[in-house]
Amino acid sequence: MRLSPRTTVLSPALLEVLGAACGWLLLLTPIANPDLPWHLSAGRRIFEQRAIPVADWLSWTRPGAPWIDFEWGVQLLYHAAWSVGGVPALFVLKAAILALLFLLFLRVLVLLDIPAPWRGAAAVGLGAALSLSADLRPDHFSLL
Repeated sequence: MRLSPRTTVLSPALLEVLGAACGWLLLLTPIANPDLPWHLSAGRRIFEQRAIPVADWLSWTRPGAPWIDFEWGVQLLYHAAWSVGGVPALFVLKAAILALLFLLFLRVLVLLDIPAPWRGAAAVGLGAALSLSADLRPDHFSLL
């Protein structure tokens, strides 16, 4: 049996509310990325030296080893946010990135003419998919 928007178990309005709630809950999760100090350090180094590092300066196992910093743009953004407002600014940045991600996702669903109840269900699914990485992560820019 194929479900249509009219035969969903939950009402369309409830699905949209659940989708929005998932999005808002993700915005409130703490920043828990264990790599954040590395990114902040790299961003500060790039800012101070006005150059993208080409050798590892933080590892104790292979200092000076060649390194390609493919996340330098995000690291500069993190450093700028940290310099302006510390942890609260990083939290606002994280919330803004995730909110933009949700809004763009829902906009694509509207452009694809997906019915409202399925948009809500898709937002719940996106929230579930992001729940394990809803902190400040460079890979969220890839999703955007």
